[in-house]
Amino acid sequence: MVVMAGLVMAQVIGTLQVGWSNRALFNRMKAVVEGGYLAVPNDLIEPGLMSFKAAFGGGLFFTLTIGAFMSLLTAGWLKIWEGPLGRRKWGIGLAVGIGIIALALLNLDGFNLFATAYILFVPLAGCLFYCTGGVKTGQRDTIFHSLCLLCPPVILALACFPFLGHHTFIDARDHVLLSNSPGRMINDYYYRYTLYPAESFKSLLQKQIRTFYLDGFENSFLKPDLTDILVARDYFPVATRNAGDVIVKPAKADFLVMEAKGRAVQVAKAALLDRPDQTLQSIADISDNNRWFRKLIYISLLTGFPLLVYFIVFGLVRRLFAWTFPLRLSIIGASVVCIGIGLVIVWVLAAGKSPAPSPQEISDIFGSSDRRQRLVALKVMDQDGIDPSQYPDYHPLMKSRNISERYWLARILGNGREEKTYLDLIRMLDDPSPNVVCMALRSLGKRGNEQAAAIILNRMESSNHWYIQWYAYNALKNLKWRQHGLN
Repeated sequence: MVVMAGLVMAQVIGTLQVGWSNRALFNRMKAVVEGGYLAVPNDLIEPGLMSFKAAFGGGLFFTLTIGAFMSLLTAGWLKIWEGPLGRRKWGIGLAVGIGIIALALLNLDGFNLFATAYILFVPLAGCLFYCTGGVKTGQRDTIFHSLCLLCPPVILALACFPFLGHHTFIDARDHVLLSNSPGRMINDYYYRYTLYPAESFKSLLQKQIRTFYLDGFENSFLKPDLTDILVARDYFPVATRNAGDVIVKPAKADFLVMEAKGRAVQVAKAALLDRPDQTLQSIADISDNNRWFRKLIYISLLTGFPLLVYFIVFGLVRRLFAWTFPLRLSIIGASVVCIGIGLVIVWVLAAGKSPAPSPQEISDIFGSSDRRQRLVALKVMDQDGIDPSQYPDYHPLMKSRNISERYWLARILGNGREEKTYLDLIRMLDDPSPNVVCMALRSLGKRGNEQAAAIILNRMESSNHWYIQWYAYNALKNLKWRQHGLN
């Protein structure tokens, strides 16, 4: 119940954070369109930015990451304070000291309202629930109980360690999520809602569409040059200062002042004109107050969410066994079941690490009934940049019932150069899975066929899925397509 109280508080904070970010994004994208440029997300998505559904769905990401991490940390600390520390007052002081250090790090680059709220209010909600009698203190947990509760996640973490790497999340998606209906629901949620919370803590350079406002350049000969330089880097002019991510003002002599998020830096005009990327990097760095918050989110994603799932499963299985078996036996049974489930997942990930087939074996694998082998072959082709046109047996995979196979096929079709692979990619733009459509768009951009620009642009303008628009815009950029003001 302490964990639940923390999760509820995290959901409230996350909903407010995403709602505030969505409203700011809506205003910026509206200003971009009014300036005569294309916005991503466009007007098919913009109305949804103001909805409670988008704010709540995006907030759920924070609940399941930093909310889970802070809630479990609070519950664990309360157990330690009540047990080994014997409710000594210095234990409270130690916890407060750790919290102050965490707050100092998160606000090191400037005050971060929502990061501070998670650190302060999620533990506070759990502690208040605990102190006001919401938690009934029963029989004190024994060392045996604690070991049964905590040893399985440690064992599973050690078992998973050899398989952790750059592609861990992708492997988990391919072999765990996309292989079953509940997993596909989680995957669909990720693709539908995670760009909303991500937008709220990205740095300036991580955003896809940025805005700028030229303050005091009405009659300046520099205005066209500055506009061209910034537009080429996806910074678009807006008519009001409040809608600008970056404010540019003339300063004395040959200098300019660039301001973002209330922080300003003075740069030489020549530096911005001759080395714009370096200058924009510097303003992005000084205005980024989410650097430590992103690290905390990543740690929470790796630890908080898996541990939350584990403890939920442990609790449910333990209660199920408690209907039939004594307490001690039900605890042992829950531990064994959780370890078993975890090892099955580890085995699934390990099975996806099959030895890489040789080019001669790939053609036979495409016709194989072993889905795992086919996925391994597709990933090898992607890694080695192999053109799929030399393997005509790949065509049945375009209609595979498995999303992962269609995803990786769309990805490796970007290695092709023949007309037939290009036409196959165009067909895959109509795939029902946004994962596959995104990879098809990526591959069209990778191939460099400028004739695809019109098709990609049409797909971007007609899609109501933010991820698809995001990939389409990146594909257009890879084709050297650039925005030009319509007004």
